[in-house]
Amino acid sequence: MPKKVDTSEFIHDIEDKLNAMEAIRNEANLKQQDLADLLGIHQSRIQRWEKGEWKKSQHIRTFIGLIRAIDNLQIQNLKKRQEEQEEDK
Repeated sequence: MPKKVDTSEFIHDIEDKLNAMEAIRNEANLKQQDLADLLGIHQSRIQRWEKGEWKKSQHIRTFIGLIRAIDNLQIQNLKKRQEEQEEDK
């Protein structure tokens, strides 16, 4: 039986890091361009993310939605297994 993975903490951690991206980048003594180069993306994307526009990003919203859907599916499967075990008693 696959082990249930709690993704809520993971999602919260991602959101916290995205919200604190500028502070984290500054703490690492990186310019926006430095971080963009490390990630292989354009500097303007870093700038938009730091302004909070990641919340509007379809890719990030889709990713977080997918993680939540997987978590919900795992919860449903767990409940179904528990109900089946109760019926077997």
